[in-house]
Amino acid sequence: MATHWKAYHLNKMIQDAMRDGELMGRLLTAPTPVFDEYGLTDEERTVFSNPSSAALKQIGVHPILAMVFMVPRDEQLRKKLTIDPVFLKELKESR
Repeated sequence: MATHWKAYHLNKMIQDAMRDGELMGRLLTAPTPVFDEYGLTDEERTVFSNPSSAALKQIGVHPILAMVFMVPRDEQLRKKLTIDPVFLKELKESR
């Protein structure tokens, strides 16, 4: 079975947390019940308890979801993210 299918539950957990602020809060502050709900293995729990983009990718988390999950935890990553100035201007004007 392909790695991404083996990690479906991990990717789904992150996607669900992106849509549900309460779930994201629990995942960040009290993750054990969330891990139980999504059926994480001991290895997966270890990675998510002390995550890195590389470790998340190694257990099958999609690279974009790994980045999204890491943004709140990694100040250096946050500093590297930018929005194209033209796109930002368009966003502001569309309000």
